[in-house]
Amino acid sequence: LECLSEINKNEKLKDIPVFVFSISSPRDAISMLFKTRAHAYIQKHSDLAQLKQSIHDAIAMVVEKKPLDGQGKNL
Repeated sequence: LECLSEINKNEKLKDIPVFVFSISSPRDAISMLFKTRAHAYIQKHSDLAQLKQSIHDAIAMVVEKKPLDGQGKNL
C-alpha cells in the first residue's frame, strides 16, 4: 500500500498500470489495494501455466483499456 501511495503522488507515474503480485490474499487487503488504484491483484500460483494466464489476463485488461472503476480485478 505504501508503494501505491507513492505512485499516486507522482504525476508522471499516475497513469502507469499497477499490478500487485503476492502470495497472500486477505479480502480486506485486496479491497484496499483496489481503492488505492491497483489495476489487478495477481495471486502467486504454484502452477506455472495458471500464473502465466493470470499475468496475460492482467496485461490484456490494460491493452483493452478497460476503465478502472475502483474495483480492480482479482486474477
